[in-house]
Amino acid sequence: MVAGKRMKGKIAFALILLVAMSALTVLVIKPADAQTSTDDWPMFHYDPAHTGYTPTQALTSSPVVIWSTPPELSGGESSPAIANDVVYVTSAELYAFNASTGQEIWHTDATSGNPIVNGDIVYCGGIAYDAFTGAELWSPNPAGATVCQAFSDGYLYVQQYTANFPQLGSHVDALLCLNATTGDQIWSTPTNFIGSDGAVADGMLYLAGSYNGTRGNLYAFNASTGAKVWSYSVSYVQTNSPGDSPAVYGGIVYTVSSDDSIYAVNATDGAKIWGFKTGFFVESCPAVANGVVYFSSDDGNLYALNAESGTKIWNYTTSGGGSSPAVADNVVYAMGANGNLYAINASNGNKLWNFTLQPPGQVYNGLSSPAIVDGRVYIGSNNHVITVFGEAPVATPTPSLSPKVPELSWLVIAPLILAMFSVAVITRHRKSKI
Repeated sequence: MVAGKRMKGKIAFALILLVAMSALTVLVIKPADAQTSTDDWPMFHYDPAHTGYTPTQALTSSPVVIWSTPPELSGGESSPAIANDVVYVTSAELYAFNASTGQEIWHTDATSGNPIVNGDIVYCGGIAYDAFTGAELWSPNPAGATVCQAFSDGYLYVQQYTANFPQLGSHVDALLCLNATTGDQIWSTPTNFIGSDGAVADGMLYLAGSYNGTRGNLYAFNASTGAKVWSYSVSYVQTNSPGDSPAVYGGIVYTVSSDDSIYAVNATDGAKIWGFKTGFFVESCPAVANGVVYFSSDDGNLYALNAESGTKIWNYTTSGGGSSPAVADNVVYAMGANGNLYAINASNGNKLWNFTLQPPGQVYNGLSSPAIVDGRVYIGSNNHVITVFGEAPVATPTPSLSPKVPELSWLVIAPLILAMFSVAVITRHRKSKI
């Protein structure tokens, strides 16, 4: 009887030891197997506020082309969005590419515009598509046109050509707020052609363009109701509205204008804080990071200004162009009109590297802003090519016969040893009973 109890105790101990060692093995190997989470770039200029900044790993050394799409594909002019290892880009059609290999996953007809990814939905021109198949899910106005979208906190904001407000003239539009999952309309505000993609921050939607026929303004709308809160008049010279999308950072809205200037406006009341004139047309969306504003001007320079005062910190000649710069860690990426992608030290303006996109000598229209994910830079161009840059691959040494990761050997050996020990104990117990 006593011997039987002792034997049962030994068996129980062996089983407990087996479970404990297996759990310990899993804990030991977990750090070796863990993968760094991907820092996605789900929309133009990274986030709803369009800061154009991500703290992800930057590409600091001279890059190589990881992959690029063939020029016959009609994709690459928009700013790419990257989520769940898929790249989304539009130019007449909406394309989805494998972010690691460049292999096309699907494409579908779509209006032009910068795609936005929200979970398993991708939006383009205000239309919702299945992010995995490209199937259209819903549209607020299948017979009309939707442009210049924004997304934040489960809501999609689009500007739509409609006939609901005939008193506004021939170019009649509505600013809509939609449930981003179902497409149901939350509110609608009549407008008269607001031109930019919107930025959303702290319950406000900011748009640059025109409102009810008054052109050349920056507008703030209550994101919950659609009510206009304030507007700031931006003078213009070459066009009728400010340039690209505004960016919001630290309670300040930054917007560029065709009067060759960039302006900083109080996000709460629309009061001007400062303005900076380059002397040439400015049309890139500013990027803002760590208290510094970065933007490109047609005078051929990439500028860095103090975000609070507007004081110039540095400028670097890139040949200009309208590409909106983007920032990762402490590196600014900007596309020049000469077809060169530049990587600039964000602190001092020193060039880290530049790369000429193919074919060389082509003038690039700057529609695509760089996107940076896990040390790779994605950029589109007006020759319908999306190019992905990354570090040169490091040669992998030939593995030896001995295991290089001790945890992997324990994963196999430890359970086997313990299982053999348990079997031996049980067998001995059975023999002693005979």
